[in-house]
Amino acid sequence: MMNKRKSTNVAKWRYLIGMPLLVLMLGILSWNMADPVEKVTGTWVGADFEFTLIEGTNLKEMVEGGKNLHLESKLTLNQSKTYQIIDPGGTLNGEGKWSLDGMMLIMNDQNGNATEYQIEEVTDTKMITIHQVSTKTPMGKVSGTIRLTYLKG
Repeated sequence: MMNKRKSTNVAKWRYLIGMPLLVLMLGILSWNMADPVEKVTGTWVGADFEFTLIEGTNLKEMVEGGKNLHLESKLTLNQSKTYQIIDPGGTLNGEGKWSLDGMMLIMNDQNGNATEYQIEEVTDTKMITIHQVSTKTPMGKVSGTIRLTYLKG
């Protein structure tokens, strides 16, 4: 022990900085880097519906109709990039092709209409989307934001 050289301050600092960097690098490498397409693919069941009015008259019946249509409906996003929406009664409510552009889910129905859903959150068990809606009614234009929550089914 008497003949052993003492660590220099530089060596101590290398060790002090090197260990946390090593732990950080291992953490980054082990982080789940799942492909977003893989995360959204599957069958999702409607769990929550929120409508925020931006313009026009608040039409409770229209909002309740949308809510009833979404809750317990099944959205299936297939790996083949096709989708189906089945309403709570088991009736086909939409189908077409889907794509992902970053965190934007784009659904193109068979009539060529595209709807863009901003993915606010997606995990292995939950997905939350937000999209803008606008329609003309006898009482004037109504527009707002719909926030949909899905659970993996």
